[in-house]
Amino acid sequence: MTAISSDNLYQDGDFDYQLLDTGNLKKLERFGPYSFVRPAPQVIWPPKLPKTEWDKANGEFYHHKGKSTGGGEWTFRNPVPKNGWPLRFRDLVFTVQTTPFGHLGLFPEQAQNWVWIANQIKDLNGNKLNVLNMFGYTGASTLVATENGANVTHLDASKTSVTWARKNLESSGLSDYPVRWMVDDAEKFLKREHRRNRRYDALIMDPPSFGR
Repeated sequence: MTAISSDNLYQDGDFDYQLLDTGNLKKLERFGPYSFVRPAPQVIWPPKLPKTEWDKANGEFYHHKGKSTGGGEWTFRNPVPKNGWPLRFRDLVFTVQTTPFGHLGLFPEQAQNWVWIANQIKDLNGNKLNVLNMFGYTGASTLVATENGANVTHLDASKTSVTWARKNLESSGLSDYPVRWMVDDAEKFLKREHRRNRRYDALIMDPPSFGR
């Protein structure tokens, strides 16, 4: 498959991900050696690649009938590892895998933000920064900030996500770096931190579109 070229803040070869094509309310992506078709409701134009290229995808995710967000199911033309596979961004290694919500444990559209975070921390002498990553999910921003010298508190309400993030830290060779892992509700956590007069130099926040 041939990827559509685009200007990025990171260099070719930095990220083992490609957006291969978009069209007809869907996107075709490559995560490492595997490609997938996922919903993209904002994509109203026709695809550029022929259907034969889209049909090479390992799997496709469908939302439940009548839903445009939330859960759904995958159908697979060719199998992928059930327990995930490694995906590289620069020197970092993440484990990605298909999930019931159509995610793969990483939001590749955030890659430009990861580069920005790294550059900001470098410019501000990152080894002295205390960073709070709220809604930290599987830890991409946490790993980027940690790798560049920041002391990071990683916060997420999902124990599964925090465990996943810790494994990503280990697979990236950063196990000895200082990360404070917190499984907690964001509002409750912030209120406690305020009472304790704990201060942070930087806040990373990418909240979900909904929560409970």
